[in-house]
Amino acid sequence: MDSKHSEEVLGAANQASLAEAHERHARAVLGREASAAWILAGEAWERGDAPSRALPCYRRAFQAETDGEGVKEALLRARRIYAARENWEMVAELLALEIETAIGREHVAALWVLLGDVAREHLDDPERGAACFEAAARLDPANEAARARHGEAVGFARAEAVDPAALIAEADTATDNELAALLYTEAARE
Repeated sequence: MDSKHSEEVLGAANQASLAEAHERHARAVLGREASAAWILAGEAWERGDAPSRALPCYRRAFQAETDGEGVKEALLRARRIYAARENWEMVAELLALEIETAIGREHVAALWVLLGDVAREHLDDPERGAACFEAAARLDPANEAARARHGEAVGFARAEAVDPAALIAEADTATDNELAALLYTEAARE
């Protein structure tokens, strides 16, 4: 066995030991502390080239803390693993969860754009993609990517007919999460 291979094996073994230690800690605590420990365990599994072992850790981080940074981090990391595996249905599900937990209109709109891209390019669902782009454009009328993709999806004439001032007024009357939930419901119906 050459030294490089030995270092890789040792490194993976060290990461596995570290991941297991974080898992033990996560099981002993609650809430944000448990979520943080599950994320650390998942990261160690990823560094040890065991992403299949990382995914359950990220799921548990999400379950341990239903709001806050831990949830966002767990969803993002899990989404990246599923995207690398080209499991686009799961990527779409995770994006939908991220939309539900995200804060800030610009951030939520950017997630809608990502979900629209996944629907259109990977799930062969252009109608869902168009609905997602429309949701993003309604939530953040200044989002050029959302407007452009929505325009591509439904035709430039319809996209140009949208009055940004009216969208801003509509968006300002609801909280971010209320508006995101409304837009998600509208997109799902379409």
